[in-house]
Amino acid sequence: AVGWFEISTGIQARSSSRMEPNVDLQRRSNLIQCMKDNVDSGSVVLALGNENGDIVASVEVRMQPTDGKIPFSQPGLDDMERKIAALTLNTLPCHVIDEAPQPYLSNLCVAEKLRGNGVGKALVRCVESIATRDWGYDKLYLHVDPKNDHAFKLYEKEDFVDTGVRWNPFWAGGAASIAYLVKFCDSR
Repeated sequence: AVGWFEISTGIQARSSSRMEPNVDLQRRSNLIQCMKDNVDSGSVVLALGNENGDIVASVEVRMQPTDGKIPFSQPGLDDMERKIAALTLNTLPCHVIDEAPQPYLSNLCVAEKLRGNGVGKALVRCVESIATRDWGYDKLYLHVDPKNDHAFKLYEKEDFVDTGVRWNPFWAGGAASIAYLVKFCDSR
């Protein structure tokens, strides 16, 4: 519950002035293109709200190098950590899967009272649709703690598979225990 509150509060603070309530389908393609134009410099957050305007579910998608690194909330910090790793370890601490950054799903959150109703699955499929159909990519990456049984099972049911890649510099603590998954998608 604490994690949900922190993410929900953070999303509301960062996006309250930019929320698009009741987006009609005619504007969808313009919004998707706007997201693609801006995702390289940050991330796109999709949020579902209730009738009171409270966020009840959200998911984030960003472009991310496929080196297994668990991203910080600020992409600039990721670049800094990669540079530190390259300098101190003389290499990145794992294998890079794709040369170009790929869509990366993160921070999937569903309010406790809505869990088990397909909301998380719908948000995963929405991000997949944006990444493949709208942006033209054929893979979607994410991290998940294997101890988070519900999340891990959701991603397995949605055909995500473990890449086997782990970001594991000496300062990363337990990061190597976090699974790095990929879904190979049809980009039609």
